[in-house]
This record gives sequence, structure tokens and C-alpha cells, in this order.
Amino acid sequence: MDDLTKKPTIESVKDNFSYAEGQTEVRNIAGRRKPESLCNLSEEETRLLEKKLVRKLDLFILPTIGILYILNYIDRQNLSAAKLQGIMEDLSMNEQQFATAISILFVGYLPFQIPSNLLITKLSRPGMYICTAVVVWGCISAATAAVKTYEQLLVVRAFLGVVEAAFFPGAVYFLSAWYTKQELGKRLAGLYIAQQVGNAFGGLLAAGILQLDGAHGEFLLRKS
Repeated sequence: MDDLTKKPTIESVKDNFSYAEGQTEVRNIAGRRKPESLCNLSEEETRLLEKKLVRKLDLFILPTIGILYILNYIDRQNLSAAKLQGIMEDLSMNEQQFATAISILFVGYLPFQIPSNLLITKLSRPGMYICTAVVVWGCISAATAAVKTYEQLLVVRAFLGVVEAAFFPGAVYFLSAWYTKQELGKRLAGLYIAQQVGNAFGGLLAAGILQLDGAHGEFLLRKS
């Protein structure tokens, strides 16, 4: 089928729309011909198509990014929750050592944000990069359960900060690739709302899990 007769997709619409002050206009990018179906749209039809496109982007992108940011914040707070269940006694730590274990995460988190975002701009699939970082930091966070000494905890927390550095600046870049600057502000506000949700429920979730006190593991042992 001729490209000019194809029904426009989200990708083709996004590639061929340029947003100016209160006005939407079709443009030719990289020398490609504009689909005839877009050229023949009236201004009202173009505006409605634009709104439909943005709604679809919000439906698929924002919930995913928001959930990952909630998990990101819960992941950072897990050590504080573990303190209430005796991690300091288990690893023979004093207050100064515990504070060091908390703060060492940012030793990797802050400086690695810049090279991470330089890397993500070179990739054709930034979403895949972010998802890979999420899987890796989940594995590193789970490895915290296996630490036996204070020094091992420091190593795990340092690596956790390095991997988590990819998420927030990467998420902002990812959103900027899909939304215009006029649309981006509200979406970033939604990202910060997700952060506060993580703050609000992270401690509650951790308390519920820690109250299990190995009950689920004991159940599995009896079954085996």
C-alpha cells in the first residue's frame, strides 16, 4: 500500500507534528513526504488528533514511570525500616556506621547521573535502558538480605546508588522525548507525586513485610 494512503499511526503523527504557541502545524522532517491524510486535516481535526495522541501517551507511559519511581523510593528507604528490626545488632553496627551505610548510597548516586544521561541519549531504546537498570537495582537490593558484615553492606549500598542513578534523570529524558515542553511540566509534576506516594507508603509496606518475621518461609519449610 502506498505510504500516502496508510492510516496515520501514533509514531507517524508524532513525527509530523510541530507544536507552536497555541497552534499545531504539519512539518516535513528529514526530507520525508507528509502523509496525505495529515495534510488534508482541518485545524479542528488536527487539534482533536493531537489530544487523542497525548491521552494515549499518558495512558501507557505515565503509570509505568510512576510505579517505577515509587519502587525507587521504597528501595532507598528499606535500610531505615530494617533498623527497627535489629539490623544494627545483626551486623554489630553503631549509629555512626549506620549513618554511613545510609549516606554511601549517594556517593554513587550523584556523580553517576551525568554519565548515565550521556549514555542514554546515545541509545535508540532509552526505555529498555531504564528497565534494565530497574532489574539490576532490584537484584542488588535483594542481595542486601545476604550481607553478613558492615563492610559488605557498604559495598551493596554503593553499587545500589550507582545503578539507581540511571532512573530519575533517565525518566526525565524519556518523558522529554515523548512530550513537548508545553506538555512536559504536568507530566513531571505527576512524577513528583509518585515520589510522595513512595514516601507515604514505603514505610507502611516495609513494616507489614517485617511483621511477617519469617512466617512465610517457615510455612514453605513445613510444606517441603
